[in-house]
Amino acid sequence: MHNVKFDSAILDILLAHPQGISEYELIRLLQQPPYQLIKADALADNHVMFQTHFILFNSLYRLRHRLLTEQRGNLLISASSIKRLPFSPGEDALQQSDKLQAYYLDWRNLHDTSEDDVDDMLERFWLRMAGISEALDPDTVQQAFTTLELHPNATLLEAKQQYRRLLHQAHPDKGATANALLHSNRPLISPVPT
Repeated sequence: MHNVKFDSAILDILLAHPQGISEYELIRLLQQPPYQLIKADALADNHVMFQTHFILFNSLYRLRHRLLTEQRGNLLISASSIKRLPFSPGEDALQQSDKLQAYYLDWRNLHDTSEDDVDDMLERFWLRMAGISEALDPDTVQQAFTTLELHPNATLLEAKQQYRRLLHQAHPDKGATANALLHSNRPLISPVPT
């Protein structure tokens, strides 16, 4: 699945943005004229967003390999910054193993990743972002669900939305006490390791 037009468009955009560009900005530019290589709904749901991300990163890693092989440059690749760098003979010639590169260059990782897999990956990502690195015990989870007035099969998104609703209701500006605000924070604070 190699698309020369897609790779060329990415390189054109990177050359036009020497300061670097985020993945989101790159996707948006690839959706617009003159390129129009990514569908407008590419970020519509988690699974399609993952597929778009995977195809883009596959192309970026192939492009980086090509630039290094031809000694024409290097690429800094992350979701927050994609940037073309000049070739540095000593440093770039000794390229180290990159686990992310291996992942994105293996098309099986795209084809074998289901919607449930994507949802699980995103949930683990948000837990890591919240500082929760280990699995929570079922009692703690059940207590948080009860406090948040959620059904047992609620999604992370539903939990976040309900938390915000309850936090809004418990805010002192809405006539609640500071104690109520602290109590509404407890389900999300208590599982986080200190």
